Amino acid sequence: MLFATALLYYLLFVPLSLFVVHPCYAGLNMRGNTSFIRVSSGATFAIDQPISAFSGKLIKDANATISGQDITFDDGILRDPDNNLVLKAVLKPSTSTLQFSGNQTLRVETGRVLQAISVSGSGNRIEGQPIFAGGITLTDASTTLTLAVQSPVSQNITLNGGTVVLENDLTFVDEKSFAGNGTVNLNGYRLILGGKNFTWGSNIQWINATDLTLNSKLDLTGTFTFSGTSNLNGNGNILDISSGGEIWVDAGATLYMTDVVIKGLGSGAGSINFVDDAGTIRMSNVDVELVADVSTTLGEVRVEGPTTWIVKDNTWTFDTSALLTVDGVTLWKDQAGATTAGTIAFGSPESSFLTLQNDGAVKEVGSGGGVTSRLDAVEICCDDNSSRLDKLDIDVSIIDASDTSCCEAQDARLDAVETSTGYLQDQITSNDGDISTLQSQVSAVETSTGYLQDQITSNDGDISTLQSQVSAVETST
Repeated sequence: MLFATALLYYLLFVPLSLFVVHPCYAGLNMRGNTSFIRVSSGATFAIDQPISAFSGKLIKDANATISGQDITFDDGILRDPDNNLVLKAVLKPSTSTLQFSGNQTLRVETGRVLQAISVSGSGNRIEGQPIFAGGITLTDASTTLTLAVQSPVSQNITLNGGTVVLENDLTFVDEKSFAGNGTVNLNGYRLILGGKNFTWGSNIQWINATDLTLNSKLDLTGTFTFSGTSNLNGNGNILDISSGGEIWVDAGATLYMTDVVIKGLGSGAGSINFVDDAGTIRMSNVDVELVADVSTTLGEVRVEGPTTWIVKDNTWTFDTSALLTVDGVTLWKDQAGATTAGTIAFGSPESSFLTLQNDGAVKEVGSGGGVTSRLDAVEICCDDNSSRLDKLDIDVSIIDASDTSCCEAQDARLDAVETSTGYLQDQITSNDGDISTLQSQVSAVETSTGYLQDQITSNDGDISTLQSQVSAVETST
């Protein structure tokens, strides 16, 4: 008894230069986190036999060494330089690994986790603000890991068919992400990718990805399958699927695509697919580039915000059980630089595959997006020449006051010109002008609007001639 007491005193308070745990002492009975073993700089703590249920504190100073067999922490503390890890897991000194084997945890308030992390079984959890020096690897398809971390993840998380569940927004640094195939349940939280372009070849099922956010160009060569309700937010960046990338909408799922440019869609390149008729993609501020023909036979694509499909000379066809809905906006078809124009085609009858809601429309770029009427042209011209119109508005004085009834008739006709063009703002009130002034000012109206086609050529001063010329102005506007 005296020997055991002396040994414990030695472990708890005396820095080690070399200490070996033999089989008879492998079951260390620590009195919670207030009891500790400290391995000083330059010292070695060698473990001949595994230590189980370690609930104390193991302090490893810089340049100290822990070697040998495993230590199973049971809410014990491992303190490396600059960190304080609360563990219910196994420390494997031989591989510098923390091993989770089901219902095990790591809590880090702040600090670096110097060991790599290997996870198997279900119910495992990492939380806090760790900075990972090594990767995180799930063992197989039966492995689950919950992440509730607030700090950016600076290493890849390798799925190996396993599942990661988020209980906090998760941010990856540049060029880091989920590696390999598996499932990520965002659980309503955000996944934020780094700001440097990278290629992602994983096949991942995203569940309830409230916000999968891009901050750079992403070349997708694998497959993304979206289940539940998800949002792919491009932040104006490019998602390039031209090298065989696939986007799948799972049965009954809804995928919002927002502020993203999708490049490389078409047969033999990238694809967008639906598992069943109940799947929906909702697009807003989306550009889609076709590099070959596309055929959609299942699901619904809803265009609900500004969207352009750069079809070039290709055709996107909706038939069988597919539906395109355009709600309250214009879906633009862009030929780009192709020599012939592609299109969006539908099965028969078209109404079974295309729905236009709230004045939604499908148009070609250039077919209705510019000047659509003569009055539009007048507006553009007058905007460009506003100073001239302002002068015209102030200075027009055209009718001789000696013939009041005729002047009133001319006033009425000029009022009609003002109303139809939308630009002559003030009623013509001055009647002291002469016929030559009227001639030059009507010519100014013609020049400013671009639409007064017939030049007033007669200067004989006859009031009836003036009336016919004003009629010509009214007719051309």
